[in-house]
Amino acid sequence: MNLDELEVQMSTLLFRVVSWCRTLTGRILHIMRRYILARTIPVHKVQNPSLVEYFEYQIGGTIGLIKKDAWFRYRFFGEYLQKHALLGEIQSMLCVGCRNAYEIDYFTSLGVAKVVGIDLVSVDSRIFRMDMHDMNFPDSHFDAVYAGDSFEHTYDADLLAREFVRVVVPGGLIIMSVPANEETDHVDRLFVSKADDIYDIFGSACDKVILEDDFCDDSGITRALRLIFRTRSVEA
Repeated sequence: MNLDELEVQMSTLLFRVVSWCRTLTGRILHIMRRYILARTIPVHKVQNPSLVEYFEYQIGGTIGLIKKDAWFRYRFFGEYLQKHALLGEIQSMLCVGCRNAYEIDYFTSLGVAKVVGIDLVSVDSRIFRMDMHDMNFPDSHFDAVYAGDSFEHTYDADLLAREFVRVVVPGGLIIMSVPANEETDHVDRLFVSKADDIYDIFGSACDKVILEDDFCDDSGITRALRLIFRTRSVEA
């Protein structure tokens, strides 16, 4: 066997090994997603093929970014809440789609007495596995709901908005950042270009806008919306 033939055989073997590893990795990830899905989502949703596909994409996206510290999102809001003396009214906060405990630790360090999170994957005892559209919390349970780039993952924006409003106290705060003017895909599903797109989803439940900040790129195109608004009180 000459050197050229040996190179061809080695290359072919390497290609097969890499292909086999990719296939094995894909199968392992699929099994992991299905296991997490079975532990997190009610049976009636698991029986819906379109929802199963949705949750599998979301679980995959969460796992892929499980160690990412999105400090540039939550610190912006924490500093704003401090500067404008809004932290004093927040004794409890829900972090939606938090992936890990970074933002939970941060808001706790600012003095919020109770901070918990939800996601489809949990790496911390303070993060509960659940669907953000169907949360296992009582009505009016939190003073604030924080969603750092998670609202756009929704499969039903109207339903999700109602759930946010349900779990926050009347007159409580909805705090969120949402990518703007970005192409949608299987994970980032909601297209927004301006703050009114969000306000329209929440409708009359959005009572008072406290912060509306457009994060723009060098060309001036809005790439993220950073919003804080107060929900309508019972008296209103």
